[in-house]
Formats: sequence, structure tokens, C-alpha cells
Amino acid sequence: MAWLKIFKLGIVGSELELVMQAMGISYDFRQVEQLQRNVAGDFKRSILKQNVPIITIQAAKMPAVTFKRMMGFYQSKEPLNFLAKDDFGVTDQLEISQTASVVYLTNTGCTGITIQGVYLRADVYRTGTNYFTSGSFVESTLKITLGSALPGPNESVWIDYVFTGHRVLVTRFNPFPHSGASQDYWQANIELTGK
Repeated sequence: MAWLKIFKLGIVGSELELVMQAMGISYDFRQVEQLQRNVAGDFKRSILKQNVPIITIQAAKMPAVTFKRMMGFYQSKEPLNFLAKDDFGVTDQLEISQTASVVYLTNTGCTGITIQGVYLRADVYRTGTNYFTSGSFVESTLKITLGSALPGPNESVWIDYVFTGHRVLVTRFNPFPHSGASQDYWQANIELTGK
């Protein structure tokens, strides 16, 4: 795992490149609660606890053109894509399969996802079958098609994956002229919150 040399922020496929040192980024998680319908079909609502990333960037010597685009991001209400690391480590996420061969990732704001494995809930130590082997994943729909069929539909499974970034909103943007530099350059403290 390593920080990317160039960070990217913006609309998927046309992100703005930000050149900065990894030490200029602080990365933390805040737990939030979200209402979710039970998958069992009883239509009761449950509270899902989820960790949301809070990312603070200190950007120095930001050119005027970058500054203008960042201002646009700050005013945007649509989630942006933030890519920062080549992978953020394995995440276990518990899901219920739709069928014996299809599972969806839900409640994730991660981007650049690579699925590593899908295991039955009882297989906590991952010693049994990896049902994802030879399967496929479509990030736009978060649909996982398994390489091996589960024992049946509505199976509770662990999904292990790595990811490179997050869907975020720019929740704080404090720019000011870079000290001792031309007015064409700016520094900024930028806070990104997962969406």
C-alpha cells in the first residue's frame, strides 16, 4: 500500500490532478448511523452503523486554474471521486446474496474497488470456498457475479475487497494566497467527507 504521487479529485473520469505530499493529508473515520430496511423482507427499519472518511488536505502552491476548479467542487452538491492510495486494505463487508450467484455491495462510498473474495458468514477465517474465484464485478452497479454458486439464495456472506478512493463532498475549502508567492498561487485547507 502506498500513497499515489498525484491525487485526483473530481467527477469520475475527468478528475483534477493534485500534486502534493502524502504528509499533507490527514485521514480519519467518523462513525455515522444510517437507517436501512431489513433484507429479511419484514420492512422494519434498522440502524446501520457506518464509518465515513474525513479527509483533510493541505495544498500548497495551487495554480489559479486549479483554484477555480476547486471552488466549483466546493459549491457542488454531487459526490466527487477522490483517489489517494493504490489500495486501502481489505474491508470485510457483510451482505445478503440476491441469488445463489449474485451479490450486491451496499452502503459503500468506495471507488476503484477490486473484489478479493466472497465467503459464507460462518467462514470467519476464510479457510473455506472463495465463491468469487473466476467471478466478475461491475462497479457502476456494485453487482458481484460469483464464480461458484452459493448453497442457496439469501445467503449471508463476507465480501473482502480493496479500493483506491472514496465518493466525497468538499465540506470545507479555506483558500488564501501562498505566503511570499505570486497572487497566481494559493494554498488551501480542504476537507472531504465521505458520501
